Amino acid sequence: MRDPFLPGSQIPPGLIKAIRSLTLVLLGLQAVVCAAHAQGLTGSIKGTVSATGGNSAARPELLPGASLTLVNRDVPTATFKSVSDETGNFVFLELPAATYILTAEAKGLTGVTREINLTTGANLIVEIILAPTVSESVTIREEEGLLSAGESTTSNTIRAAK
Repeated sequence: MRDPFLPGSQIPPGLIKAIRSLTLVLLGLQAVVCAAHAQGLTGSIKGTVSATGGNSAARPELLPGASLTLVNRDVPTATFKSVSDETGNFVFLELPAATYILTAEAKGLTGVTREINLTTGANLIVEIILAPTVSESVTIREEEGLLSAGESTTSNTIRAAK
């Protein structure tokens, strides 16, 4: 067979067979890598966010719009963000195996942080329940009260003796 790039040169038939074999081996390796990836070298974390109304006996209600942040503990720059949908569900897909810190927050509710160990191929389900933020405040105002240092009145009562 003639080499189209070098006029007048010949490619030995053995070299053509070796190139074909090498190409088939490389394509086979690529297929194995793709299949292994598809079989679950990554995992997922999904679940729901709900909130209680402050009554511990009441059933928690699903919470849409909660902010979720997932951070790989070993690689803090690997951060993933999500928001719970209208039914309180969230999902983080195609995550490498690692230990993650999951934080869930919503306005008016106390945030929750959990450590999650995701293994290769695992699909974890996490239930998060947020509770209302309880806070008290005391306001002190400067006002004149019943006792006033600004005014003083003296009175005497005289009674006649009988």
